[in-house]
Amino acid sequence: MIIDISVAVIAVAFLALAIYLIILMVRLRKTLAHVDEALIEARMLEIDLKNKMASLDPLFNSVENVGEVIESKTASFRERQCMSKCEEDSDAIQVADIVALAGLGLRLWNKFSTRR
Repeated sequence: MIIDISVAVIAVAFLALAIYLIILMVRLRKTLAHVDEALIEARMLEIDLKNKMASLDPLFNSVENVGEVIESKTASFRERQCMSKCEEDSDAIQVADIVALAGLGLRLWNKFSTRR
């Protein structure tokens, strides 16, 4: 009798397990169907984004070219500024040298005049 009851309990447990697995498989199928739909939408979105990025490539190339032109113009402007500043600096140095020599000449003249 105990063996009959044990076999019946095992059969009921196996039946419960089988029902649980069937329910799990049905839910898993539904979930995988949703995942499949999401993957299809993601793939379509990826294709759309690639097309849009490809259409924007000429714009970015133009922006890059404008950047290069601005950079070269800036470098040219800096060179001209440096050249004019260097010339101004050399003119300023020459003026400063002349003023210093004039001051030295005046001091020498004063010393020479006071010794007479």
